[in-house]
Amino acid sequence: MKYETWLTYTNMSMAVQCIKGEYHCSEFGANQERKLNLKICTSTLELKFFLLSLPKPPKKDILALINRIENNLSGEVV
Repeated sequence: MKYETWLTYTNMSMAVQCIKGEYHCSEFGANQERKLNLKICTSTLELKFFLLSLPKPPKKDILALINRIENNLSGEVV
C-alpha cells in the first residue's frame, strides 16, 4: 500500500492514500500498528479541512501535502 504521506498528531497518526481520485485517510494509533478509522474525502478542499479539523494538526505538513496534490492534478512536475 502506497501512502501519499503520514501525518503525526499528538495521539495518533494519519496516513493519506489516493485511490481513484478519492483521498482515503486511515487513522492509526500512536505506534502506527493498528488502523482505527477510515475517512474518505472526495476533493482536496474536503481533505484539507478534515485534516486541519483534528486536534493539534501538523499544519505545515498538511498544507505541503495539499499543494503537492494540487500541483500533480494540474500536471506540474513536483
